[in-house]
Amino acid sequence: MKKKPTPLSPVTPHADREEALADYVLAHISPEDEYLHRLYRATQTQLLYPRMASGHLQGRLLRMLMQMIRPRLVLELGTFSGYSALAMASGMEAGGRVITFEVNDEQEDFTRPWLEAAPYEARVEMIVGDAAQVLPTLGMVFDVAFIDANKRDYCDYFELVLPYLRPGGFLIADNTLWDGHVVDAAYSRDAQTLGIRAFNDLVAHPMSVQQKMYDVVRGTSKAIYVSNPKNGGGLHNYGLAVDVTLCDAATGDTLHMGTKVDHLGELAHVKGETVFVKKKLISQEALQNRQLLRKVMAAGGYKVLNTEWWHFNFKSRAEAKANYKVIK
Repeated sequence: MKKKPTPLSPVTPHADREEALADYVLAHISPEDEYLHRLYRATQTQLLYPRMASGHLQGRLLRMLMQMIRPRLVLELGTFSGYSALAMASGMEAGGRVITFEVNDEQEDFTRPWLEAAPYEARVEMIVGDAAQVLPTLGMVFDVAFIDANKRDYCDYFELVLPYLRPGGFLIADNTLWDGHVVDAAYSRDAQTLGIRAFNDLVAHPMSVQQKMYDVVRGTSKAIYVSNPKNGGGLHNYGLAVDVTLCDAATGDTLHMGTKVDHLGELAHVKGETVFVKKKLISQEALQNRQLLRKVMAAGGYKVLNTEWWHFNFKSRAEAKANYKVIK
């Protein structure tokens, strides 16, 4: 039975208000599935520091993000009891994989059986060891990376993960507000809080991230898909470009477009589409969907980028440089 939300009043103390709000949110989201519920209960009763487990609210958010992004390969730093890894797997399609790293080898006896017995179509593979040493040996490129490990080292994790995240991939980080400690002067000497603050400062400056992305593809055939920061970056850096696709309003499923969003290759190019159809490299349906997308975006004043069917610019680069500032 769901816990009845605690009613709020103008005099509810701050701590009680937070608890009541949490209860309210939990009462208005989809219920926790049976397997994750059992895992969470086992985490609470069998492990030290059970608060480190993600829990139902965060688990549902991670599941929803996976359903939206539809990744094939996900990287996680920080497994603990496996709740967050399994929450992501529950929202992924068959054949999907979550590669999760846990540096604490004492955690394996509890966590691995839960991962291996999970009923989800996507699988979770646990690696016990230092991700900084093992990740470069895997030869994998990930669609999503989820950082939830030692808060002191978040900046290092960011530097570690970025080269193995596909262009256009997603990076998710937990605890970025750190229970409010990031704005509390009392924690200004706390190493974990300082680590989180430094990470937030790093990712809040898009041009610095743009430089790191460009460094990954510099000198390769993929370089044409990432704007060189030395030239002012791309129109995304001005807030004047969007990446969009089409979906079925009834099901939420994305329509066939010939490639995935952020496919860095010739089949994503606009100019060769009719040839791709003739060669049966993309379908006629995909071409029609691309044309529909361009028609809709053109009505809003957007122009497609010829090398990426999903990328639309609102202004030209010359107009951007003359009238707008780069978001640094």
